[in-house]
Amino acid sequence: MIKDIDVAISVLNLMEEQGIVIKDKKSRKISKKDINWSDLIVIVADNVKNSEIRTKKKILRWEISDVSQDDYKGILTRIKQIEKKVKGLINKFK
Repeated sequence: MIKDIDVAISVLNLMEEQGIVIKDKKSRKISKKDINWSDLIVIVADNVKNSEIRTKKKILRWEISDVSQDDYKGILTRIKQIEKKVKGLINKFK
């Protein structure tokens, strides 16, 4: 079983600087309850296969690579990538 993992302080600090608040400071494996509750599942990773999420619901993949927790520029780049994709998704549903 995969245990919860603390989000790196460097990531939390950069997100806070960008005005992004993270309520739960641990990453966790998606649960069956989460899947059942959702309308859409967004995978924000390049190392997670769709087949790992067992559902017939729509899965959207954002191929965003991991970066070292010490790579501030890389973290900031990924924050901006995700932010842009989230805004695009919100506009798509308006």
